[in-house]
Amino acid sequence: MSGQFAAIAFFTFMAGLVQGVSGFGSGTLQMMILPWFFPLNEATGISGVVCCFLTGLILWQYRKHINYKKIFLPILIYTAGAYWAISYSTRVDQELMQRVMGGFLILLACYFLFVKKNKVEHVGALLMVIFSLVSGVCDGLFGIGGPLMVMMYLSNSDSKEEYFANSQAHFFITLVLNCIIRVSNGIIKTAHIPYMLAGIVTIWVGGRIAKRIADRIDADRLRHIVYCCVGAAGLINLIGI
Repeated sequence: MSGQFAAIAFFTFMAGLVQGVSGFGSGTLQMMILPWFFPLNEATGISGVVCCFLTGLILWQYRKHINYKKIFLPILIYTAGAYWAISYSTRVDQELMQRVMGGFLILLACYFLFVKKNKVEHVGALLMVIFSLVSGVCDGLFGIGGPLMVMMYLSNSDSKEEYFANSQAHFFITLVLNCIIRVSNGIIKTAHIPYMLAGIVTIWVGGRIAKRIADRIDADRLRHIVYCCVGAAGLINLIGI
């Protein structure tokens, strides 16, 4: 039992570091360890509660830079996709979808790192809908819905501060809604509370350290970090860690 807590604590600490610097990734890292100890749907529920706490802290720090017009529609579409995925998660081949998503993320990261490395393109309405819907479905199925959304918000934000504010506002609102859906479906249980509390403490420590790092990163460096994290998330999903 102590080893289980130690493993979860380590990965949630690293999740706090990664999310605090790049704006996403905490769910990906937690889902590398939680499915070893819990069924997949319960693991996504635990991860969602822990992520909600850290995302709320980061959002509070950047709250003055939120552009509500840029997050309203993506949140609605994302939530619809997540609701469907949570409700029908037992009826789809989650492993196949996870690997397909992983390969797509790797290609997308390579495209932005090596093909469009000197350009930051605005994500239009059609891509916004696709990114939001696919991300919501992936969040509902395996608790990993961040990569496409951070790329969208990164492309459509006018500053590093607006990127952090919009992306964290999006994730916080959708995480709260998804947690409510999971509780109503009996996925999140009282037996999970000790693990969620342990994760909240360690992810908070990681996030506090990461804030000092993020304050020293310029916009170009931030983009490269985000794209590398997207590629890493894709690799993790592709090989099924």
